[in-house]
Amino acid sequence: MNDDGGRYGDAARRADRRGRAWGPDRVTRIRAELLGGYRGALRRLERDRRRLPDRSGSLLDTMMEAAELVVDACEPVWFAAGAVEEFRADLRRPAPTADLLGAGSVGFLLFERPITRTTHGAAGRHGTAPVFGVLWWSAYTDGRGVDLEADAPNLLVMHLLSTEISPEFPWPEVWDDSTLSDIGITLVALGGADLPAHAEADDLAPLHELLLSYGAAVREGRIPAA
Repeated sequence: MNDDGGRYGDAARRADRRGRAWGPDRVTRIRAELLGGYRGALRRLERDRRRLPDRSGSLLDTMMEAAELVVDACEPVWFAAGAVEEFRADLRRPAPTADLLGAGSVGFLLFERPITRTTHGAAGRHGTAPVFGVLWWSAYTDGRGVDLEADAPNLLVMHLLSTEISPEFPWPEVWDDSTLSDIGITLVALGGADLPAHAEADDLAPLHELLLSYGAAVREGRIPAA
């Protein structure tokens, strides 16, 4: 795997460690590292609340709490490169956004090879970061708050996982000991326009394609749920 070099930490050390750590036999370790990263972020948020008594819970708190719950609850599904291509080729267009939840209202996938490179939260020399995994959760929002327990969610939240560290994350150092890091979230409105966009218009289109095809396959019983 390539590491484009982040703005934080020793890029050579990170690339070497991550190169040894990557593979389906390391899923348990990768999951534990991510859990440690999210819990580290939550400790920072709690520290901020104690230091600033007037600070109420923020959307960032909700995002980190939800991500930590998903990683703790979900066994990651490992996708070999060939399986990714098979699912993407099997996508039926147009695909309803509801298929994004076909594999469950929460989920966690890891990819043998990066499914795409994105400018979202990128920290690399080339202005993009490889996406080696994704975790998602659904919620209902009325534009003012987020309800994680809603029976009829209208929003899908995806956390992009990369071998790079985003300078946009509030505490980049929480990921220093993790093979993957959270480089930010992307939101998809459920029940809206059909997906996916073409790759030229959205560098996350390959990820949307996989999630839609995988979700449809689970929903239709062609493959078992994780």
